[in-house]
Amino acid sequence: VNMLSSEVLRANKIITDLLDYSRTKRLNKLSVDIVSFINKVIPAVPLPKNISLKTDIEKFDVLMDPDKITQVLINLITNARDAMPPEGGEINVSAKKLGESCQIIVKDNACGMSEETLSHLFEPLFTTKLKGIGLGLPIVKEIIDAHNGKITVTSIKNIGTTFKIELPLQ
Repeated sequence: VNMLSSEVLRANKIITDLLDYSRTKRLNKLSVDIVSFINKVIPAVPLPKNISLKTDIEKFDVLMDPDKITQVLINLITNARDAMPPEGGEINVSAKKLGESCQIIVKDNACGMSEETLSHLFEPLFTTKLKGIGLGLPIVKEIIDAHNGKITVTSIKNIGTTFKIELPLQ
C-alpha cells in the first residue's frame, strides 16, 4: 500500500509538471518583501541534518508572482539537496538589490555538473535523476522568462553549482 501511495504521488507530480510546462504563463504579480518571502519558502524543502542552509538576504520589495517564484526556489533548493554527497554539505540562498533589479542566488557545494549536463540543463525531458522526468528546470526557466528576468548557472564538477536569477524590481 505504501509503495502504491508513493507511486500515485509521483504520477501526480509528473502530471502537474507536464501541465505547468504546457500552460501559458500568466503571472499574478504582487509587491513582495523578499526577506519574509524567502524565509517562508525555505521550510518547504525538508533537509536532512547533514545539510545546512544559510541565508544572506537584503531587505527590499520586488514585484513578482509569489506562487511561481516559490516553485522556482523550491525546485532549485531541492536540486541542490539531491545533488549532495552522502556526507552532506551546505546550501546558500542570498538576495540583493542591484540597481533596478533583484538578484537571487542559490548556491551549493555538492557534486557539481559536467559541461555536457550544463549544456542540456534547461531542455525539456533532459534529466540525470533516476526518478526525474526533466521538466523542473525548463519550468524554472519559463517562469523567469515570463518575469522578464534571466537565469544563469555555473557549475564545477566536485565543487558545486550556483544558480543566479535576476528579476526586475518593478
